[in-house]
Amino acid sequence: LDLDSGTRYYKESLYFDENSIKVRLALASSLLSNGDLEGCQQQCSAVLRQEEDNEHAILMLAQLMLDKNELHSAIANLNDVLLRRPNNYLVLVTLVDFLRRAGKIKDAKEFLERAEKTSSRAVYDPGMNYCMGVFKWHTHCPNEALELLNKARRDPVWGDKATLLMVSICINPDSRIIGGDTLEDNSTLSEKQHETDMKGIATAEKH
Repeated sequence: LDLDSGTRYYKESLYFDENSIKVRLALASSLLSNGDLEGCQQQCSAVLRQEEDNEHAILMLAQLMLDKNELHSAIANLNDVLLRRPNNYLVLVTLVDFLRRAGKIKDAKEFLERAEKTSSRAVYDPGMNYCMGVFKWHTHCPNEALELLNKARRDPVWGDKATLLMVSICINPDSRIIGGDTLEDNSTLSEKQHETDMKGIATAEKH
């Protein structure tokens, strides 16, 4: 289905079953892809009225707000969700990222600590370790980040994300911005930096 016909199809499907969360989410995604932000928001809101902790609707709405430059509203919405379910790790890691974008990464510590308190075994949860790893990287603690991400590396849900981030950290432990005006010659890396990057990849592969 192309985007326009897909949108029509999902709208027609809702006519026969207006309570279908699956169809409504598909319609919301199609509307978002078509650039209809208001329509997407309406569908996500309708889903959340039926199921207030639906992760797909929550995260789509957060992305929509980010696209609309409503970062602080998105953070407030994610905050509300985590007040109800502190250990919703998909929402938690999204909040960590949004707080980083807002220049408030240190505020994420409160939410991470709250998630840890939900269970005595939370520190062993791959989702918790992934969220903490992301936080540690953004607070300039790459070694701690690698240790935490390594604990999530073999998990079927978080493993791929953890491995990719580990490689990124090893290559770019100081969160360097490569490209644009940040390098005098962005067509090549210095020989020394290239050597460092190769060692970084090897380090990630050893974990």
